[in-house]
Amino acid sequence: MKKIVLVAIASLFFTNVIQAQSPQLESIFEQYSDKKSFTYVYVNGSVNNIIPSHISNNISTVSFTKILTYNGNATDTIAKGFVSKLKNVLNSQNFELIVQVKDSGDKVETYQKVSDFGTEIVLIIKDTTDLIIMWVYGKTNPSSKSNK
Repeated sequence: MKKIVLVAIASLFFTNVIQAQSPQLESIFEQYSDKKSFTYVYVNGSVNNIIPSHISNNISTVSFTKILTYNGNATDTIAKGFVSKLKNVLNSQNFELIVQVKDSGDKVETYQKVSDFGTEIVLIIKDTTDLIIMWVYGKTNPSSKSNK
């Protein structure tokens, strides 16, 4: 699982990040952040911006990172319902699956939404016991836009 998480986080930092957040995604994080079976973490952009420049060369400013961790079994009804709702929002908001890793029951999916202003990144990290959702919001480095 550690290997999968490291691959997922590395893919996150080598893609562009956003300027305008998705209200539907915000709604899901707000709804589940107060539930007893979830742990919610908010990391302010000023903390995110201490990432070394050789790792985050596509990111000019990260506004925040939000993480939801399900504290139950990742295969139970609550987790499945949460992932289903999340994927419905990602599909309806035209997020694109850009990275998928499957390894011995572990699964990581990285979704991206590109607009004129930048990109939103959502990671879904799941194995038989853990479910972690990570959402990064920020601004795209203007020099990285020309590489698209």
